[in-house]
Amino acid sequence: MLKLSSSLQMAAEEIAKKMLENDIKESTISEMPSCLISQTNKCPSGYMSLGEINVKETIFYLFQMF
Repeated sequence: MLKLSSSLQMAAEEIAKKMLENDIKESTISEMPSCLISQTNKCPSGYMSLGEINVKETIFYLFQMF
């Protein structure tokens, strides 16, 4: 896993909070459109795993298109 930049981590955490509030399972990160944040750890085809974050006791997985 790669170490996430602080700006990517902060953006992902904000998106994750909104996902929890609105019951959304997957979203892109506006600051980095090639990145996907998901509540499932299944890596989509064409993406590689970047890591995971924990927001409000929920694990979110980050993927980047390659």
